[in-house]
Amino acid sequence: MEIKALEELDLTVLTRKSYGDDLQLEQKVAGIITKVKEEGDSALYELTENFDRVDLRQTGLKVRDEEIAAAYRAVDDEFLSALRQAKQNIYDFHAKQKRTSWLDPSEDGSLLGQLLLPLKRVGIYVPGGTAAYPSSVLMNAVPAVVAGVQEIVMVSPPRSDGSLLPEVLVAAAEAGVTEIYRVGGAQAIAALAFGTEKNFGSGQDHRAG
Repeated sequence: MEIKALEELDLTVLTRKSYGDDLQLEQKVAGIITKVKEEGDSALYELTENFDRVDLRQTGLKVRDEEIAAAYRAVDDEFLSALRQAKQNIYDFHAKQKRTSWLDPSEDGSLLGQLLLPLKRVGIYVPGGTAAYPSSVLMNAVPAVVAGVQEIVMVSPPRSDGSLLPEVLVAAAEAGVTEIYRVGGAQAIAALAFGTEKNFGSGQDHRAG
């Protein structure tokens, strides 16, 4: 087998993008976004069943308090201890990055300054599937808590039975997430942006940013 030197290879083959594929994907995502915007919760149920092969009509989209309580019972003490230590480390790090408001009166009587205000509500996306990503929860939610965000909405793709991994749910509870939804993909991002009639803040005035 002949091995060519790197300089002899046609690197355009490695870096070339297919504009047609990109355009097709963009159109598909645009269709998903429009569907969620227009149809709300029903679109999320349909798209989750189509893409993830999960019917959420029985469980609902929003994770309930009893599911979080069950998740705590499912994880061991060693995991919980490590999670809390990681949360504290992340909090301490980002607390040092936090900028503060300031006011500086000048001699002529004018007042200069900078007012920093956190967003009221933010949305975070956590990968799902067979692997657990509690670190993604902490790295997304804890900085928002440090910044002073009041409402943190988390979305994550469901497992085949419609549930989320216990480790992810416990991480969300520990990190200060206020709402959790079992939905992923472009449809989850669209729901965070536009809200639905019964979930995700239920309308424009309560959208997750």
